[in-house]
Amino acid sequence: MLTNIDALTGQALMRLWGVESWADPGAEYALWNGCCVFAVVEQGGFIDLHMAMKRTERTRCRDAVRELLEVIGDREIRAPIISSNKSVCNLARNMGFHYEFSPDISSIFMRRPANG
Repeated sequence: MLTNIDALTGQALMRLWGVESWADPGAEYALWNGCCVFAVVEQGGFIDLHMAMKRTERTRCRDAVRELLEVIGDREIRAPIISSNKSVCNLARNMGFHYEFSPDISSIFMRRPANG
């Protein structure tokens, strides 16, 4: 179940659950079942999506992403992913995202088109 949370809590959870250098881009935050935080940034024509999850709960990441995608609906989504994190890249591919060029070789942008 997704619950909206305040920005300070969302930022703290992003850092606690694996994105140590998280700097808030003006996101809206949602907590999924107490173990996954999403940062959603409206970019006009698309959404930037970031997530972090408790390490012990990462087997549930598909369920979390699936529920968020249902809430977002038919929108284009961009997800910057650290390129060394192959499991997150695989998750994104399995959820309908596709690779896109990134000028920064340490990250990969994956995009899920509208009608995903």
